[in-house]
Amino acid sequence: MQPRIRKSKMTAAVVGMMMAIPATSQAQGLLDFLFRGNRQEVQQPQVRQQPQQQRQQGMNGLNGQVQSGQTVQAFTKGGVPWKIVKSAWTEADELKFSQFVESIYESGCKSVPNCMAGKGNWYRDKDPSGMVWYADCGRFPYLLRSYFAFHNGLPFQSALVASKRDSSDRESEIKYAPKGTYISKRWSVTSGTNGYQFIKSTVQSVYSAVFRVDSRLDVDGGMYSDFYHVAINRKNIRPGTVLYDPNGHIATVAKVEKNGKIILLDSHPDNSVTRVEYNSAFRATLIVQGGGFKNWRPLKIVNGKTVAASNKEAPGYSLEQFVGDQPNKGGFSTAKWSTSDGILPSSRYVDVVRARMSLGAVKYHPVEEIKASMNTLCLMMEDRILSVKEAVTKGIDRKSMPNERLPGNIYGTSGEWEDYSTPSRDARLKTAIAEFYSDVKRMYDLYQKRDAKVVYSGNDLVGDMLRAYNESSAACQLSYTKSDGRGVSMDFQGFVERLYAMSFDPYHCIEQRMGATSSSELASCQQSATKDAWYKAQQSIRNSLERPYEKKMGWSLSEMQNGAAISAGVGVTSQAPVNIRAFLTSVR
Repeated sequence: MQPRIRKSKMTAAVVGMMMAIPATSQAQGLLDFLFRGNRQEVQQPQVRQQPQQQRQQGMNGLNGQVQSGQTVQAFTKGGVPWKIVKSAWTEADELKFSQFVESIYESGCKSVPNCMAGKGNWYRDKDPSGMVWYADCGRFPYLLRSYFAFHNGLPFQSALVASKRDSSDRESEIKYAPKGTYISKRWSVTSGTNGYQFIKSTVQSVYSAVFRVDSRLDVDGGMYSDFYHVAINRKNIRPGTVLYDPNGHIATVAKVEKNGKIILLDSHPDNSVTRVEYNSAFRATLIVQGGGFKNWRPLKIVNGKTVAASNKEAPGYSLEQFVGDQPNKGGFSTAKWSTSDGILPSSRYVDVVRARMSLGAVKYHPVEEIKASMNTLCLMMEDRILSVKEAVTKGIDRKSMPNERLPGNIYGTSGEWEDYSTPSRDARLKTAIAEFYSDVKRMYDLYQKRDAKVVYSGNDLVGDMLRAYNESSAACQLSYTKSDGRGVSMDFQGFVERLYAMSFDPYHCIEQRMGATSSSELASCQQSATKDAWYKAQQSIRNSLERPYEKKMGWSLSEMQNGAAISAGVGVTSQAPVNIRAFLTSVR
């Protein structure tokens, strides 16, 4: 039995690139093996072919070779067959999948290969020796889901190609299409298919555009997403739920705390895996762009074909993330939601999510909140340092800016910049720290009003909050190695104080990447005056918490020096407050 895929002129091109071998006669031989026999089609509406660059978005970054260390036999003829022993996903399967994702999270793994080979993966001992998996943010959810389905004998279906809904849009990249996308090609696994090859091919074909689908596109039209939007509650949003940020990032819910905080697991182009607390950086406002919390559509086998649940059949299907649950003639901006904290507007959407996800009414325990938030943020800081170290290890900092211009969009591109720069990661980290600052200030303000939501039994709230902050800061020990081989250490507070000075540019020395400002620390940064000029010119972008993926950039140094980033709304002159210690000291 073979995978089902719609036949088209693109089949050989798409799948040939997805295979982990060069697109040669050897590749064609494997394609013949993979698809020989009776091919079952997944029927789709007739669609206008997209330009070649758009059709191959999912193939960017593939080198057409088997990754070093991988077991070739597992991905080619012979492999391990996918045996479908269950005709449908049940709620018990979904619960088990949630537990599987949470297990991966709890393992503390720092990279996709380590996550899949580590103790958190229940099925690692069943994999062939030497198996290594790779996946960036858009591929990681598909890896987790397909891998779990394979090892549990469940049906699986995946998008292969996304197309723009607006056929007249010839300017925007498909992954940032203003009016969203639809799925124009998909495939389903059938029993007997080479399981590992199917997973690998699926993971290497998907990309962020397949998430940018309006949930109102139901299964009867054939253009539906692999996901559907859900109501905001603990039953529907759970480990395994996917969170799509229309600015180009995807994460998976990994844990939901009792107090309503959601911890996310995401991966990056360098295959690092990070943990981040849900915040406004992930907020989605437009239904047509498919953002927000989404669950996988349940699948079942009907008359030998894989069938996805319709919106009506999908558990918890809802569009309330965009329109609220109160009377609303508008969209997200006028939406309101009922919560344990009362009716809240869209301007407090993060509070809406937390209140809805909390076990009981939201209560703020200031000292505990500070410790928990700083623990999560410290992990994000460590991950950022590791990402910068990877770029330096590869020698990217010793190279010059290609073409002496920024990429067309620094937040979403390809090549070295996509793999080793950190503008998106840095913006999300700054947003998380800025929101932590706001949360601390809000708890203080609520306590001054003796609001019952603040739970505190001591007699010196500010003193106890400051003590918790200082202790947590000291416990968060961070370091990096300078260009001259000497180490630099800092704690949480030290990282915060240099946050806006940290360069996202992979061609800068590690000292600038880590926000060094003192002449003594910068003395080992032996780079050109041109690079220093680039660093200075990029300050307005470092000040911003936004990630405008739709903006055209590509500026030269002189254009940056003349304020191009600010004029385009990409850079700003002000900085959101992030120094929690300074705030607490000021109100003591």
